[in-house]
Amino acid sequence: MSVSDAWYVVDNTPTTILSQNPEAKGKDDNVRVAIRCRPLNETEIKNGNKEVVQMDQVSGQVIVQSTKAHGEKEKVFTFDTVFDSEAKQVDVYNETARPIIKFALEGYNGMTVV
Repeated sequence: MSVSDAWYVVDNTPTTILSQNPEAKGKDDNVRVAIRCRPLNETEIKNGNKEVVQMDQVSGQVIVQSTKAHGEKEKVFTFDTVFDSEAKQVDVYNETARPIIKFALEGYNGMTVV
C-alpha cells in the first residue's frame, strides 16, 4: 500500500490526507477522504435514540436516514473508505495512518488533516 492509498479518519468527521511520494506522481488520488461512524453512547441509548446512519463499506457510501416523519429522502454521501461502528481503532489506524507514517520515516512528505 502506498501513501496515495492511505486515509485517516475521526469519528463521524470526514478527514483528508495529502501526500507526496514517487509512487503517486501523475495521479489525481493524493487526497483521500474517509469517515468513521461511532456507536451510540449510553446516554443516547437511554434516551431511546436510534442509529440513522448506515455505512456501506463496499461502495464507500454513507446513507443518512431522514429523522423527520414524512417527506424527506435519505441522503447518500460517498467517501474513499468508510468504517462502521464495529471498526476497531487499531484497524482504522493500520489502514489509514500507518502507511503515511511509514513513508514519512522514509523521507517522503505525508500529512493527515483531522
